[in-house]
Amino acid sequence: MYGRDTIRYAVGNHVWTVTEEEPLVAVIAPGQENYYALGPTMHIARTDYYDLDEYRKQNVFFRRRHQQRYKLSRPRVTGNGLTGIYIDSIGANLYGMVSFHMYGRDLSATQEAKLLKLFDSITFTAIQNSCNTAMVDAVRSGK
Repeated sequence: MYGRDTIRYAVGNHVWTVTEEEPLVAVIAPGQENYYALGPTMHIARTDYYDLDEYRKQNVFFRRRHQQRYKLSRPRVTGNGLTGIYIDSIGANLYGMVSFHMYGRDLSATQEAKLLKLFDSITFTAIQNSCNTAMVDAVRSGK
């Protein structure tokens, strides 16, 4: 188990996109009280007409900096959710595009502010594997 001050990151071909799982919502009619067996992660709506966005824990923003597009995720309530960044393509290797993510969970307001400032300082130059780019292009084109 990781603590509240743990920041995780990964660089590679198959990197988690810091995407929140869809919230689970059960529609329970008013007066029905037999919903305790649904589990602690289930949200309860009293009507079929609900907005799934109301039950999400994080906000997602798409930004661009230094010609690099990235996805930024922040919790809606400080201290309850994920603060993270995902960059889809920071380069290529023999296996395809290389991606990057970094995130922390349930951070305090101070920790979240520091991590967001750190995200602003991240820059990447083109990543090249030990193989040459002609070999990468040949593999991609199937030659």
